[in-house]
Amino acid sequence: MKIHINARAGLGDTVYFFSIIQTLLKYIKTVDISAICWNTAQELYSSQLPLRQIINANDLVNVMGKGWSHTSARAKKIFADKIGKVDYYIDLQAKQSYLNETLSVEANTRIAVNPETSMTDYYDVVIRTMPDEHILETYRRMLSEVFGIAQYIEPGRFVEIPELGSKVDRITELLLKKERRPVVCIHPGAKGLEKLWNVLHWGQVVNWLINERNFQPVILGSSLRFAGMSPILDIPSAQAIQLLSYDKALDMAGKTESVLFLIELIRRARLYIGLDTGPTHIAAVCGVPTLELFKRESPAQYSAWRARGDKVVTIVEDSMDLITPERVIAQLQDWQALKDVSIRRQVTNTRD
Repeated sequence: MKIHINARAGLGDTVYFFSIIQTLLKYIKTVDISAICWNTAQELYSSQLPLRQIINANDLVNVMGKGWSHTSARAKKIFADKIGKVDYYIDLQAKQSYLNETLSVEANTRIAVNPETSMTDYYDVVIRTMPDEHILETYRRMLSEVFGIAQYIEPGRFVEIPELGSKVDRITELLLKKERRPVVCIHPGAKGLEKLWNVLHWGQVVNWLINERNFQPVILGSSLRFAGMSPILDIPSAQAIQLLSYDKALDMAGKTESVLFLIELIRRARLYIGLDTGPTHIAAVCGVPTLELFKRESPAQYSAWRARGDKVVTIVEDSMDLITPERVIAQLQDWQALKDVSIRRQVTNTRD
């Protein structure tokens, strides 16, 4: 069985769909999967999954220009050469702008997840996220309805790379000057200015974590300055928080060399606090106690895209201005996961 996936999606979506591909590979013994995706997904898929072909959409844009997929002749040649005919075409980005690409993939069955309304007629199967359903449940419904799969691999089952883990340990030990304080990862950035939280609020929470709980904050963030025309403020936000902490927080925004490095770093944290963004989903599926600050656009958007995990607490509001630092600190004070970290720290210090 041959499957091709249009997996152009953000890091958060990729984290969940990664487990869907793992499930396909496990329960369909003769499956042959190819995908087109952006840089971060390409890095994750190519290092962790035995896929036949991975097309980096960023490379196509860089070589052929942003409108490459709008020209059917170009799209047909690329997909005929690289993909060939497939049994199933799964489209996670069924958009009008990718129509020529969609038509260029020769497939027996075309499947779209949450397509644009104008695109539904081009697919044999359309799966839409239902009210109160998380996107992971939508993907699993697709597996059940199309492939008859009723058992699933849970998200976060990333293959550990010992050499990379050792590298993360060496770097963090050097940067933290062999401090033995528990690490809290802070991610103050997000794609979309409306999702951001006041940097002064971040500073207040970070200083409380340092002074009252003896945490070592490590601030994460993307190296990108823009996403399309929208500014990405991860780096300036991290710099401001570091200043507000009197340089006690470690600024690693834009300095994590890869998504795999980021995963290993987050795995080692005892606590994670972030916004509605990809690394928050990584922390959630890796089992790190995760506090998510979520700007709700609609009940359906919140249900589908909240971080999902056994150790996730979400503070959600229609406006980020309604989330106060006092409320975040109160949540941290009452959270058993944080109390457990404090107990372990005191025992360690006593033994010293």
